[in-house]
Amino acid sequence: MEKFLETMYGFSQKMDLKADILKDALLQFVKLSDESPFSDIPKYLHEKNEEIEQLKNIKQKLKEEIQTIEQEKIASEEKVRSSLKNVRTT
Repeated sequence: MEKFLETMYGFSQKMDLKADILKDALLQFVKLSDESPFSDIPKYLHEKNEEIEQLKNIKQKLKEEIQTIEQEKIASEEKVRSSLKNVRTT
């Protein structure tokens, strides 16, 4: 157990992890190991990595949608300004 704690401490220092983040990760690991056999952990990690990739893709698509909407908003505002300018000059 001492070697494990030393390894975890070294890892947390190397990765600049705060103690509460490491604690939460360890608690999740313990919970997972209680719910599933140890041999299922690689499958679980793979599934979580796929979920992360899907969420990254969704995030990217939403950013692109926001950018498109902002461009459409600017174009609409310019059109309104132009129309108002034309109304004032006629």
